[in-house]
Amino acid sequence: MWLGSVADGLVRRGPAPVLLVRPSEDGAVTEEAAAFRHILVPLDGSALAEEALDLAVQVGEPAGAKYTLVQAISPVTVIGPHSTEAIAAEYQAQHEKEAERALGELADRLRARGAEADVVVITHPSPAAAILDVAESRGADLICLATHGRTGLPRLFLGSVADKVVRSAKVPVLVVRPGE
Repeated sequence: MWLGSVADGLVRRGPAPVLLVRPSEDGAVTEEAAAFRHILVPLDGSALAEEALDLAVQVGEPAGAKYTLVQAISPVTVIGPHSTEAIAAEYQAQHEKEAERALGELADRLRARGAEADVVVITHPSPAAAILDVAESRGADLICLATHGRTGLPRLFLGSVADKVVRSAKVPVLVVRPGE
């Protein structure tokens, strides 16, 4: 909304997934973007996010890519007359366990297709920062994620994990909107 860039417009309203590749400091796009061998797919448990996984497989399968499925979970805060750190920790552990189970099922489907896949569940106050940290620490060469493609006030007030990842990622980002 603030930048008004062509790339931003394509991500929000384009008819197809958009691959965003940041040029090097000299303005060149390297040939490393030609084949992606380690694809990070941020997921949040929604069917929308899983659409990005389908696209990631289409992109990565020809190169025999490895997949890292990541879910960033916000820290749990329990508010009430009987809230304690122990209760918050219990809820947090349950949430993490459920995310690991769900991501594990998706990773098993990839493994059944012969792909290498691992799962990362990370608790972090900023999902976008967590995704970027995992991408860097795991050596991903592509991030493939879904976006709602919100514009205007909903985007301003709700923010966008995808938008923050796109603007800060050091590797190419493949963005898909639902139903494409």
